[in-house]
Amino acid sequence: MTLHIVSKPSDIGRCLDISREQDVLLLTEECWGATETLCCVLKGAPQEIYWLTDQVETATPEYGAAIDYEGFVALCEAHTPIQSWY
Repeated sequence: MTLHIVSKPSDIGRCLDISREQDVLLLTEECWGATETLCCVLKGAPQEIYWLTDQVETATPEYGAAIDYEGFVALCEAHTPIQSWY
């Protein structure tokens, strides 16, 4: 399973086009600022979706789950290969 680390909302479409159902998406940085737009794109996506934040307790993404940096490291350790989208 590939871990796709997506930093910019504009890369989500391309990532979804090439990722497989068993892959995992980790959304970071600018993606949090575009959650309303991204939720429309991510609705129905078969991949597991995680949102990186330092405020896990208060984060409530509509699709996927919020994780902290410890969770980010765990995802990286559990997945090969890792594809970064810039």
